[in-house]
Amino acid sequence: MGADREKEQSTVTVDDSDLRPAAGVGVTLLFFHRGGVVAAELREGACLVVGRAADADLAIDDPGLSRQHARFALETGALWVEDLASKNGTSVRGQTVERARIAPGDPVQLGPVAVSLIAGPLEERRDHDALLVELERAVVRAHLYRSVAALLLVRALDPSRSPISGWFVPLSALCAASETVALYDRATVEILVTGATDAAHLARRIVQAGLDNGAPLCCGVALYPEAATSAEELVGACREALAGASLEQPVCIAPARNDPGLLDEDPRPVIASPLSRALYETVARVAGSSLPILIQGETGTGKELVAAAIHRASPRRALPLRCINCGAIPGQLTESLLFGHERGAFTGADQLRVGIFEEASGGTVLLDEVGELSPGVQASLLRVLESGRLSRVGGAGREISVDVRVIAATNRDLEAMCDDGSFRRDLLFRLNAVTLHVPPLRDRPEEIVPLAEHFLERTQRRRQRPGVRSFSPEALELLRRYRWPGNVRELRNVVERALVMSRGETVAVEDLSERVRAVEPDAGTTDEVHDFRRRIQRFEAELILEALQAAGWNQTEAARRLHMPLRSMVRKIQAYGLRERRSG
Repeated sequence: MGADREKEQSTVTVDDSDLRPAAGVGVTLLFFHRGGVVAAELREGACLVVGRAADADLAIDDPGLSRQHARFALETGALWVEDLASKNGTSVRGQTVERARIAPGDPVQLGPVAVSLIAGPLEERRDHDALLVELERAVVRAHLYRSVAALLLVRALDPSRSPISGWFVPLSALCAASETVALYDRATVEILVTGATDAAHLARRIVQAGLDNGAPLCCGVALYPEAATSAEELVGACREALAGASLEQPVCIAPARNDPGLLDEDPRPVIASPLSRALYETVARVAGSSLPILIQGETGTGKELVAAAIHRASPRRALPLRCINCGAIPGQLTESLLFGHERGAFTGADQLRVGIFEEASGGTVLLDEVGELSPGVQASLLRVLESGRLSRVGGAGREISVDVRVIAATNRDLEAMCDDGSFRRDLLFRLNAVTLHVPPLRDRPEEIVPLAEHFLERTQRRRQRPGVRSFSPEALELLRRYRWPGNVRELRNVVERALVMSRGETVAVEDLSERVRAVEPDAGTTDEVHDFRRRIQRFEAELILEALQAAGWNQTEAARRLHMPLRSMVRKIQAYGLRERRSG
């Protein structure tokens, strides 16, 4: 046995100079498992036992690991890995070992878990849930200050031959300080781009670096606001772009959504709750008229589906339903997109363009995020609603008759905006002849499972993971209990990501995002236990809310007051659906 061990070690031993960490600095290990990536630092003379058991130094919940799978030790500048009689073995450079010395760049596997070594301390690495919080902030900043926000998803063209553990660290080195790198799933890296970086150029550099290192990569790119106007939408657009990348076209950029168009495919809603039934009963009553309708609701609740249902049930259903996201269009172009422009109306207007009101004449126009319209466009829209006539930009006052039904949608409080002067009250009176409220998903829990199953079936139909057939009972319980601050859109993204993560025919708990997994199912079965859990969660949510209010909604300060890790606080804020309520 000793001779065999020496033989195995000799095939992977490297010179100590390959490591040689600075005194007291140590090394960092990255463990890529089915739930993401976890990092651990080792200093001189220290050991780290990795396994599935809770008493391991680093516990990773992966069924392919043994309870205590392997031990890592840093001895006089050399890092050693020792297999602890594991069931699925430990390998270095593709060879099964009992004990071996490893260096940066050596492929190491603990059963299904891949390991990468970095000399020195590790900069902060993030998972998808943490990056999503940063992405939400970046989208807000981009909207307020017209700055850059983009998302990249990077994946090996052949993950089996180019595992993420081999190219994650070199890819990170290509990114500037203004870019945040995280793990989207066990085979995909996501990069948040802010500042002055050209996202498409960065994607091409990443792909070229992968080719240079023998790891062909592909990359999807989604830009704000061209491809999407919210963090969840940006993730979805980027995922679609990545799905379209190939060897011939390794960088795929999500198409711009600025051009008005029809709503997405398969727009029929899932109706399984009393609130939704009441909403769609009202839709059926008002659809036959031509009254303007205002649809209110949180982001991601499905306001556009309500608009589509109104149009389908109306006498206008044979004519176009056109939509425009008012928050996605630069202010100077909004009037042109709505009402059209004449040739030469402004720089770049080299030909006449018909606006969506003319395109939809006889049909319906959906003005999504109507609260984002500038004061000038609000005035022009009011004139069109009052007179049924419009003037193209640069049209010298020449008016054109149009017949459209206008549906407006918003997640903002338009009454409050009227009070502070940012929205015209006379326009609001024109838009809200009928007002419909779309309830958040947390208020219609009966629809969570039907929606999840609908998204699973739809994703199968659109080419991703046709072998996944259902959810485990435990996964469904977590989906039911999560608060869904991002509503139906967040549920769709969680399901689509879970299908990528799943290894079998069933979506399991470990395939769900960390935000969802943070809400644990009830351990007991009695009503008393259920009630106790709910009371504890309500109390915790109240404590967090009080700390946030006392800290002026500064999450870092609130976490300090509660002696809570910031990452845990962010996760709980999302899980409990806490949000700042502004007066007025």
